[in-house]
Amino acid sequence: MAWEQAEALRSQAPVRTFLGRLTDAHTEERSWRVGAKGEEAVADQLARLRGRDPRWGYLNAVPVGTRGSDIDHVIMGPGGVFTINAKHHPGGKVWVAGTTLMVNGKKRPYIRNAVHEGDRASRLLSAACGFHVSVFPMIVLVGHASLTIRTPPEGVLLVNRRQLSKFLRRLPDAVPPSELGVILDQARISTTWSSR
Repeated sequence: MAWEQAEALRSQAPVRTFLGRLTDAHTEERSWRVGAKGEEAVADQLARLRGRDPRWGYLNAVPVGTRGSDIDHVIMGPGGVFTINAKHHPGGKVWVAGTTLMVNGKKRPYIRNAVHEGDRASRLLSAACGFHVSVFPMIVLVGHASLTIRTPPEGVLLVNRRQLSKFLRRLPDAVPPSELGVILDQARISTTWSSR
């Protein structure tokens, strides 16, 4: 979805996009393009996880609702169900304290947004499965230069992309195989995600 947005913006203004890329200007097209690269890097880690433990399944760029929203990744396995919000900040300095996350000194709504995505996914999957599905929101950082955590983020797991597969593999089993099968099946049905 992020690649589609970047491509649409490039098509609308090819000269401006070319000049922006030439000067490495911070344009909307660049933002979508960098985001898409981060999502791809996370998807590679999820493929690696699945290769090591096929009990894990995942979806990329899950469209949610009817207003063009999506969840970067949904991962489901014996260790739980997670929404992943991939955040790619090449060379960025990330600082976290509770509900505040800043990149290069600028406050970002990533924690709030990730919690919202997890809550929404829990509601939608629970309705589709017919039993409560706990979903844990996660922010996966890609390409950052440094990470300072003053106090752990509230309500969100914060993981470096390179540690993602190992982190998930080390989780204790929390979802019974019978429930996991239902969750995986329902997550793959597009209508599961289409309600508000």
